Amino acid sequence: GDWKVYDVLIEGISLLQNYRTSFTNQIGEGGSLDELIADLTKRNDTAHKEPIAEGAPDKGL
Repeated sequence: GDWKVYDVLIEGISLLQNYRTSFTNQIGEGGSLDELIADLTKRNDTAHKEPIAEGAPDKGL
């Protein structure tokens, strides 16, 4: 249950900062925190329902 990785940098781009910016923009465009959580939950549920080709990486959030 403990976190092992906090952030990932790929070619100088922070995954954490990318998500933070995206979430801030969504809330700043009139969305609420509850709407953001509902959207993330829906996207995660959808990703886990799609069939995964053998050997393909999991697309879950």
